[in-house]
Amino acid sequence: MQNDDTDLSGGDAPSPDDLALREWTARQRFVDGVMRAVRTENATLETTIRGITSKLGDPRPIALSWGRPQSKPHRMLLVLSASLIVGMCFWPTVFGEPLPEAHASVMRGASLLREEGERCFAVSLQTSAHGHAKPMQDLELTMRPGRRFVVHGALQLGPIRFDEMRFGCDGNEFWFEAPQGPSGEPIRRAGPLEEAPSFLRGIGSVLDMGLLDVHAFVTQLPKTFALKTTKRSQDAYGRCLVHIEATGAPARPGFCLKRAEVVCCEESGTIVRLDVSGNDGLGTEHQLRFSDLGARAADERLYRRPW
Repeated sequence: MQNDDTDLSGGDAPSPDDLALREWTARQRFVDGVMRAVRTENATLETTIRGITSKLGDPRPIALSWGRPQSKPHRMLLVLSASLIVGMCFWPTVFGEPLPEAHASVMRGASLLREEGERCFAVSLQTSAHGHAKPMQDLELTMRPGRRFVVHGALQLGPIRFDEMRFGCDGNEFWFEAPQGPSGEPIRRAGPLEEAPSFLRGIGSVLDMGLLDVHAFVTQLPKTFALKTTKRSQDAYGRCLVHIEATGAPARPGFCLKRAEVVCCEESGTIVRLDVSGNDGLGTEHQLRFSDLGARAADERLYRRPW
């Protein structure tokens, strides 16, 4: 025979002699009964809480199945307990969904970069030496996973300015080309990839950052940085963005990354922005922002030395 929830004589009811257990069972059934009484199938959280708390104003004692009425303070305690239970159940609805896990968001973005092939970014570069900011520089980067990239635009390297330059890598060989150098003659440099750090030291540390292969940089972040999801935001297109902060770069000679922020579209997982700050150890601070321009079809020859 099925037990009746309102009757303590069933098989699940406590022994009549066990007063403590009877009291505990009564409290549990009271909470359950109040929640059932005030919540309909389509009730909202607000109406549910209002229905429960309205019981506090009822002057009539609540009689349980064995006829012992409960005092108002006792009843208040039970109703507040019921309200707490309901609040816990609806915590995500009231306070929002928890922030996505940082490592998973970054690796999802890196995976999409690998799958999509070519990706273009607008690159904004800001440098400051000993507290004095220099003019912002704007470049455009096209990259493909596998250390293949090309960046082009005007570039100021200390006293040297290139009105137009291209710097690229095909995965094995790096190259640099400027139609007009400081002397008016074109500049062309190329060599094995392992020699790139030495060459880059000759023209400045701006490009010596391991950042132009965005896929490799983002993939490496969880291995060398501490990651933390800091917030959500919304962009001009109505997309929900998740911000992941990376801090704690290992100490190393030369350029040192101090902080990075990866901003991903929560729905698609795409990395829409990458901010990086660091210094060269000689008093010059660098801040770079990579803003996603979308996927772009490109021939493999784009990354090869053009001469």
